Amino acid sequence: MEQPDKEVQALEAEVKVLNTELALQNAGNRRNRLKREIAELEEAMEKQRIALVNANKNRKAAKTIILSLMDLNQKGGKTPTGSNSPSDNEGSSEDFDLDEE
Repeated sequence: MEQPDKEVQALEAEVKVLNTELALQNAGNRRNRLKREIAELEEAMEKQRIALVNANKNRKAAKTIILSLMDLNQKGGKTPTGSNSPSDNEGSSEDFDLDEE
């Protein structure tokens, strides 16, 4: 009768080992999946950081333009060349690009 008990105990021990191996494998798979998710989140955060830097640069450029226009308006529209014609001072949209960098 002892023989079947030993076989059962051996089988139970093997089941525990297999369960442990399976748990370790599942933990490894989960770890790898989490590492991929972290890498994706880091990439998204870097893109957001770059977008915020660009937005801040654009905000500063817009502020400079607005202040220049307000200063020009306070001076009565006088330009350094003395011309009051807006068409003389108009530049193409290529003269100032807010989206650069």
